This record gives sequence, C-alpha cells and structure tokens, in this order.
Amino acid sequence: MVMSKRVSAHVASFFEVDFTRVAQLRAKATEKATFLAYIVKACAVNLRKHPVVNAAVSGDSTIYRADVNIGIAVALDWGLIVPVIKHADELSLMGIARAIGDLGERARTKKLLPDDIQRGTFTITNPGGFGPYAGIPIIKPAAGGDSRRGRDRETPEGRDRCRRHRFHRDPDDGDAHDVVRS
Repeated sequence: MVMSKRVSAHVASFFEVDFTRVAQLRAKATEKATFLAYIVKACAVNLRKHPVVNAAVSGDSTIYRADVNIGIAVALDWGLIVPVIKHADELSLMGIARAIGDLGERARTKKLLPDDIQRGTFTITNPGGFGPYAGIPIIKPAAGGDSRRGRDRETPEGRDRCRRHRFHRDPDDGDAHDVVRS
C-alpha cells in the first residue's frame, strides 16, 4: 500500500446522495436489498456504460477491462478483506444482494476461497460503520492475478466474450486478458 501511495494517482470526491427514492423502493419490495446492493448495482451498470472508469493503466497503455468485478470491503476483527462479486453487471439487484450476503458471511466465517478475492476491477468501501462521514481508501496496487480474466474462458460464455474483444497477451502465461490501447 505504501508503494501504491507513491506510484498511483489518488483523488477523492465526496457527494451527498438523496436515497429517498431508494428507501421508498425498499419499503415496497417483498425481498429487501440493502442500500449497498443498490449502490453496487448502480456502479455495475455505469462501469459497463463508461468503461474508462473500469480501466487500468499499465506503463503507457490503458487496459479496458472486459469484466465488471466489484470488490466489497468487509471489516473483520483482525482487519479488512475484499471479496469480489464477479460479473456484477450481469446480476439483478437481488442477485447482487445475495452475493454481498454470501461473500460477507463467508468472509466473517473464514470460508472464502482464494478466487473469491481475486480479479476485482472496482472496489467499494464504506468506513461509515466506524463513525466517519467519509474516508479516503488507498488504491490497491496492480497485482498479477487481480486484473486477469483468465479462467472463465473455459466456458462457452467466456469464449464468446473473448471473441468480442481484442486482448492483450500476458507475457507471463500467454493468456489473453483485457483490451489494451496505447
């Protein structure tokens, strides 16, 4: 994280959002989704709509990620862990709510698998539970496995997604990953 502070641009913006309409929707719903689920859904839709927000920089290249994988920071007694909702843009609001609940529960009971915390492309954290109005997270430094699409190409859906994009070849493993534009 210290390296990330030295090499990654950090900026923070704070906006107040009126959640009255969301509260009204929640009150009418038979299945209740948390406010966080609504936030994740809005982020997922907009990350797909505005891929530059889901992009990463590598040297002189911009990597436009093919997947929208949203990390949700989960506070634990001993620290913080960020499980990832894979393909969040393909899930319904209730699908996202169930994924948040499942990942949070497995994080708290130490039942996450290594794949559950990898390949995040965007992370949401909420320090409000600890009292502050806002917080400024440190951008996670790029790690070899985190931005990789990799293993989902073994499914027909993954192969179809690969055909729709021009991919970068990772020199370490030869796998096609995300779109790269220099």
